[in-house]
Amino acid sequence: MIENQRSIVRVGTFNLKVGVDSSPTALASSLVQLSLELCALQELGQHWSLGVSIDQCRLLASAQHHSQMCFYPLLERCWSLDPYRGGPFTYQSVSQAVDSPRGYYGIGLTASGIIGAVHTRPLPQRVDEPRGFIHCQWLPEGSPLGPVHILNTHLSVNLEERLSQARELRAYIDSLEGPLMLIGDLNDIPSSETLAIFMDRDGLIDIAADYNADRYTFSVREPHRRIDYILARDVQAVAYGVATWITTSDHFPIWAEVTW
Repeated sequence: MIENQRSIVRVGTFNLKVGVDSSPTALASSLVQLSLELCALQELGQHWSLGVSIDQCRLLASAQHHSQMCFYPLLERCWSLDPYRGGPFTYQSVSQAVDSPRGYYGIGLTASGIIGAVHTRPLPQRVDEPRGFIHCQWLPEGSPLGPVHILNTHLSVNLEERLSQARELRAYIDSLEGPLMLIGDLNDIPSSETLAIFMDRDGLIDIAADYNADRYTFSVREPHRRIDYILARDVQAVAYGVATWITTSDHFPIWAEVTW
């Protein structure tokens, strides 16, 4: 029985809205409640102009006692010149190495265990803000499970751009072998063409399918859409949930207990 428990790991994803709906410490407290071994994060800030000037990825990794983390900056801005006032803002794509006092915004991962070589790649973009994905292999801590591919992304709000991004990401996924999870904010509903790109032709499965899959993840104030996902290949879910009691962002986090 103990061996079986060690063969199950808990993963999740959370769009943070850089903490402007609460605070970085409130986000950290929310994630601690989920007891995740791997956490995918979107709308993550590092001394970003919106909210408190802090390295959110480092804070959230520390709060969850995760020894591993990676951050992929997609936008940059001098935080000291533009404290949050509700927008609008003009953003710049990242053009230099991450270095304070400039602020950065993007996506990230935190985990216990070992995160192998990290690959980041931009996705097609013309009208919306820059998007991309993180890819790594994760080896859970203290578990007999072997490594699994982890991809974290946050796709465009523009439909044409989102479909182009999904096709490129699907082609990348098809080039990888072995167990795999695509985790993040895909900005579309389960019946959409976006999700079909990932799931058709022996593609990924939506692990929420057997666990009240229609439960909404957005928005916290007026829940009406499911746009946050854990899609998988050769990975099985034994439990799944939407953490509707957590209201520190405009998205609810989701979690799953999985094995492979």
